[in-house]
Amino acid sequence: MTNDSGLAVTADKILVSPMKVEEKTSGGIVLPSASQEKEQLAQQLGVVIAMGSLAQAAPEMEGIELGDTVLFPRYRGQDFPVNGTRYWVMRAQDVLGKVTKLPDYVLLGAESTATVFGINSGKAA
Repeated sequence: MTNDSGLAVTADKILVSPMKVEEKTSGGIVLPSASQEKEQLAQQLGVVIAMGSLAQAAPEMEGIELGDTVLFPRYRGQDFPVNGTRYWVMRAQDVLGKVTKLPDYVLLGAESTATVFGINSGKAA
């Protein structure tokens, strides 16, 4: 995983690239503000792109390597925007775990608006 942030984290810190939620369906339809809630929820997931030397040995980081997706509390970390890309710096102890399957609330692009909004499925998105 490439660290293009210009920040070399130290000690027990990690640098995370937060997940991005698609704003359009695969058909090109722009999703309304309902997807903003999903964006906020998705901001609890990110890809580890750098680790300080103490973070690598932290118990919370056991089994986690660069490039892995991790889950963390929503209001943890310091926002670090560089050239239009957002990164977060946080302590290794803030990591709740490694993610091997994306949660249901992460919208990676819908096949249709019916899928996105639960039309004719009997449930809301």
